[in-house]
Amino acid sequence: VFSQFTYAEGDSGFAVDNTDLRYADATIVNGKSLQYGITLDNNPTVGDLWNSTPAWSYPYSSSDVAPEPGADSLVGSLGGAVAGLGAYGMLDGKYYGHVALYRNTSVNSAAGSTNVIDGVAPYWRLAWQKNIGTSYLMLGTYGLDAKVIPDAMTVAGGIGGPTARYLDTALDFQYERPVTGNTSLVAHGSFTRERRSDVDADGAYLAGSRETWKFSKVDVEYNMGRWRPGLAAFNTDTASDGLDSRGYLLSVGYFPWQNLELDLQYRGYTKFDGTSANAGDNDSVYLGLWLMI
Repeated sequence: VFSQFTYAEGDSGFAVDNTDLRYADATIVNGKSLQYGITLDNNPTVGDLWNSTPAWSYPYSSSDVAPEPGADSLVGSLGGAVAGLGAYGMLDGKYYGHVALYRNTSVNSAAGSTNVIDGVAPYWRLAWQKNIGTSYLMLGTYGLDAKVIPDAMTVAGGIGGPTARYLDTALDFQYERPVTGNTSLVAHGSFTRERRSDVDADGAYLAGSRETWKFSKVDVEYNMGRWRPGLAAFNTDTASDGLDSRGYLLSVGYFPWQNLELDLQYRGYTKFDGTSANAGDNDSVYLGLWLMI
């Protein structure tokens, strides 16, 4: 059982964040180890093993009140609003696979909501990992195919309305390399392509609309024992929808104890929701505390 609680100033206060309930076992298949199991969770990427997918990607936590760009991928924005049942396995310590089906957790109370999943949405994850000398490399792909009700309304028998479709497909990597002593360099990257049908830039239903959004991010961290500086660059391309954004993130993490991190972040924008003029007005500084029990 894994559950994460988050506290933030404002209306949210304490809230249950990422949660993952799972059963795991192991066996031998043709002389190769196989770890496998089933999982029930509330975020399509929360059970992932790497820090390149949305649930656990750098900078790992962020402000609830700082300005955020208006465009995000569907697979990266469903956390806490869905429940998914799936199965996973790791063969020979190299090949990983995970498939799951997701649906909204509270469909009958979703009238007026956006992105209500119509039925269930399949999610998949494939990855390959290998130690290469003293370095480590993971290459992977994941995705989500969902029919959603952009403007949910109450109809006979529950919630309904015109449906749109999102098809998210992503490529990602993680690379680790020791430097000196107990220091190491870690890099992550991801590229997500989202095909959007019958939905406008604001997520409302728009018959006949076809658009492709692209999201990319690369980050590098230098682990130095108690200190962990990092930096990232990100870019969002929304084609003709006019919500392009790009920017960078600088952070310094400090670990006074192994299970406690103090994190200082600066997030800067060179373009925000389609405009470069005054994009820096949306820059923010964030101080966070991470405690693991």
